[in-house]
Amino acid sequence: MKTGELAVPRDVNVVLLALDTPGAQSEHVAAWTQVASVLEVWAGAEGSGSGQVNVVAPLAGMRRVLSVLVGGSARAWAQRLTSDSKFMTRSAHADMIVAMDSAAVAALTRLGGDHVIVQANGWPVGAPERSLSALEVVAAWDAQLAAIDTELRSHTTRDARWEAVQPLLAHLDTTDISHIPSALAPWPATLSLAEAAIRRLPPQLVADLVSQWSQAYSASAPSWIRAALRAWQLVLAYPTLNEPTEAEADEAFVDLMAQVDQATADGQPELGLALLAPAVALRFHRSRHSNVTKSPLTDQTRTFLAPLTDAPAWQHLTDDSSPRPGTRSTRRPAGQARGPARVLVLPGAHGEFHRDVIAALGGFAAVTVADTVKHTEFSRQRPATVDFLLIRALRQGRVDLAAGTIDGQEPQTPALQTHLRRLAKLESQMKRHDVIFADWADAATMWASQLCPKGVRLVVRVHSLDLLDAWLHLIDWRGVHTLLATTPAMVSLTDDLTAGRPKHKTPQLVGPYRPDFATWPGDKPADASHTLGMVGWGRRVKRVDFALDLLDRDPSRNLILIGPGFGTSTDASIEEYAGVANQRIADLGDRVEVVGQTEDVAGHLRRVGFILSASNREGWHLGLMEGAAAGAVPVVRDWSLLTSHGGARLQFPDEWVIEDVAQADERIRAVQASGWSEASRRSREQVLRLVDAEAVRERTIHLVLRK
Repeated sequence: MKTGELAVPRDVNVVLLALDTPGAQSEHVAAWTQVASVLEVWAGAEGSGSGQVNVVAPLAGMRRVLSVLVGGSARAWAQRLTSDSKFMTRSAHADMIVAMDSAAVAALTRLGGDHVIVQANGWPVGAPERSLSALEVVAAWDAQLAAIDTELRSHTTRDARWEAVQPLLAHLDTTDISHIPSALAPWPATLSLAEAAIRRLPPQLVADLVSQWSQAYSASAPSWIRAALRAWQLVLAYPTLNEPTEAEADEAFVDLMAQVDQATADGQPELGLALLAPAVALRFHRSRHSNVTKSPLTDQTRTFLAPLTDAPAWQHLTDDSSPRPGTRSTRRPAGQARGPARVLVLPGAHGEFHRDVIAALGGFAAVTVADTVKHTEFSRQRPATVDFLLIRALRQGRVDLAAGTIDGQEPQTPALQTHLRRLAKLESQMKRHDVIFADWADAATMWASQLCPKGVRLVVRVHSLDLLDAWLHLIDWRGVHTLLATTPAMVSLTDDLTAGRPKHKTPQLVGPYRPDFATWPGDKPADASHTLGMVGWGRRVKRVDFALDLLDRDPSRNLILIGPGFGTSTDASIEEYAGVANQRIADLGDRVEVVGQTEDVAGHLRRVGFILSASNREGWHLGLMEGAAAGAVPVVRDWSLLTSHGGARLQFPDEWVIEDVAQADERIRAVQASGWSEASRRSREQVLRLVDAEAVRERTIHLVLRK
């Protein structure tokens, strides 16, 4: 099967065995001759690569070999087969042996082995059309999957892709496959298609599709495909209002990891890695960790990660016992004076916070910003099967990026071909620099850690959301020289999450470089003390409902919301939250001013007397700092997701931090009663000390450049 998304190569080798029924043998051979033509259509020509089906030994040759093996007991047959080197060689490479008569069944049973044995009476003599129809189902899958892959790559929106592939999906036969031998059934293609559809098609429509497959395969499919489809069902259920419980998710994950371990133990590492994709998607789903007030990933880190990171397949995937594949950096031309350090910035998939580092390095570095965020391979939210396969191949030294080959051969799937080209370009860029600064622990950073050339420093800075994704756990820490974190709480969380890294690479605290804060005007209009503000509010994790609750407690208060509002989401719970919040904002009328995206943040903050931070989690929360720099008094609800790591109290003055709406209301009233102007002045001084521009710049230069 050669679809662009298929990541599990499948070469099915078939041996036909007829022993003492010459008449039936000829009829079966005739039937299989017809089937062989179907197999040829389904599999592709000799040497076509993944998905190829090889009929071991030409049928005529098999008849000649077996012509002397007529008559005798099962024991005698087993002995003669064992001594027949040609048969033993063929059967050793066979995925399936078709036993064409009872003697063959008896002999193979006595012979033993791990082969898939199909009894010919399952496809009876005189009814070759049944074997043909079974394999025609698989042939149809191949044709349809190739067409589906083309359509998935030909359209840019999920809805357009669905419109194009829906008729093709409708033709996939999922109802009459129970009699197809497991070695020939389209299970790997099903797994691959489910993963591709989830990433590229509208979630609810894919959920219905995967549910149909799960029901159709409930009896006939092997346990690993059932466990994988169950995991994908739960992944798709998270964005609905009927999301799975923690117990359901944990049970499905444990069941699937058992299949991962079994595939690995059975010598099927590619299948094990393919099963890791739904397992990781389920374990690290953002609905479990990102938009919640508490998460086992942050509170019981080791216990939560152990079932994944201790699994043999994961240990094998992240094994660092072999030398790193990284090549040497490109040296400066002979005679060229050593100028500023050559720094390549990987900007990250979650925001443009890298600009502060570029500013801090000014005069000390020649900076280039990579375009990694434009490419899916470096910006996708969670690892795909193709990522796992490439990581394993890279760590085993089987990849030649310059030639675009794995094990000396060009990959058959477009997804792998494209991925290799992207990695080759990234490696080439890295070789021409002295330092790589990777902002966020995302896919690009993970690949940089695998490829970082010898003699090049790789500095990784983690923030908040990226610590909750799986990419962090795939980083090759041998390639990372310095690890930075944004707040004391994030230093603590990063330390727990990366417990397997070398101990000398402890996360280092680094603040934002904002020399402009000192120039922000601190004067305020007279009514500022009754105006609340939030910068960056249009996501559920920011908890704008907290600010609206504070308005409900005092009719004299107003609210200014700076930044984009809620965008369209495929997550029903987020849409529900946004709908309620937007309605509350509308009901409050002119008491709430929505500024939206603006270049004049300082100008709008001049009117704000209290700057709010109500998030479940934050890195620096620059919007809060910007408010304080503009003279607004901070009110910070302790970041609930991070309280086990010190939360906001480790980052900010204790007087800023409160626990709930009631304490926030008390703080606002107390400041107003005791003198808001003095509190405003003090808040501005505190934030300027907190992010002392010169100290931050010196520390950034030291940590990134080692100057």
